[in-house]
Amino acid sequence: MKKTVSLIFALALAAGGASANDTMEAMVGATVTYAYADGSAVKATYAEDGSYTTDVAGGGTWTIDGDRLCIKTEAGDEGCTTLADGKGVGDSWQGKDAFGNDVTISIQ
Repeated sequence: MKKTVSLIFALALAAGGASANDTMEAMVGATVTYAYADGSAVKATYAEDGSYTTDVAGGGTWTIDGDRLCIKTEAGDEGCTTLADGKGVGDSWQGKDAFGNDVTISIQ
């Protein structure tokens, strides 16, 4: 199953345990915050139509295939990562963005 959605910085979630699509379903329509160790953060909103926006630098598109989330920014940057399983609104966890950077991910 594939969907397209945008995300700036090509951010993605770290590997987890159950059905990764559950996590993406929770992310769509919610605010997803990616917090970095240096104190910076990006807030992203994913839409059902495969687009996303961020509070930092625009948006892009995303696709999901199984447990892989792939991102393409408006600037043309691309990256993929494995989604954590079973995450929902109110959850926060440690992960990696699509470029391998450590990040704390929260769904609000």
